[in-house]
Amino acid sequence: MSYEDVKREALRLAGDEQLELAYSLIRNVGADEDEEQEIDRLWVEEAERRYQGYLDGKLEAVSGEEAIRRIRAARR
Repeated sequence: MSYEDVKREALRLAGDEQLELAYSLIRNVGADEDEEQEIDRLWVEEAERRYQGYLDGKLEAVSGEEAIRRIRAARR
């Protein structure tokens, strides 16, 4: 299967499946264990920052369905 074949098939996936595939590919390209641990650490920090923002009333919480609806609407 050629690059173009793979790309064409990937573009047929639903948006959330495309994101999952992209994330999987990015994590797979040249990342060593130290880099992966650093990335995981940064994601934990970001999650904690966002949660604290929510607790402080600075960030709005929305359902998963609403978040996906907003993402899809923004992509159009």
